[in-house]
Amino acid sequence: MKKISNVMLICLFSYLSFGDVSSDLSSGRNIRDPFKVKYKKKMGNKKARREKFTGFSNKLTTDHLRIDRLRVTGIFLGKDARAIIKQVDDEGLSEAVIIKEGMKIGPDQVEVKAILPGGVVLVEKIINVYDEEEYLETILPLSE
Repeated sequence: MKKISNVMLICLFSYLSFGDVSSDLSSGRNIRDPFKVKYKKKMGNKKARREKFTGFSNKLTTDHLRIDRLRVTGIFLGKDARAIIKQVDDEGLSEAVIIKEGMKIGPDQVEVKAILPGGVVLVEKIINVYDEEEYLETILPLSE
């Protein structure tokens, strides 16, 4: 009697564990790699969380840079060109900041329009005497 009950339990457990599993081995889409960990997708927007954080950061910003005191010290050409700029102070040069095309610089939000082998082209939007929008181009040459 004991052997029959053990056999019935084994059959029941095997049916419950393997009975309703229908794996289609012909397509590789239904099979997942057993060695990869399943990651849960995080809900929420990271940018929204970062904007709420008002702590200090080591990242240098371009909001404090003045256009008349900038000096281009290096240029990286390639797929997305970048330039290294420094602000000239009374004591000397400040820390280097890397800029790329399309970035806004300074309190007036001057746009970096182009980075060329000879320098950087900045475009500033101003309103003239006649209340019309006008664009001023400033070329910062590469200095040694």
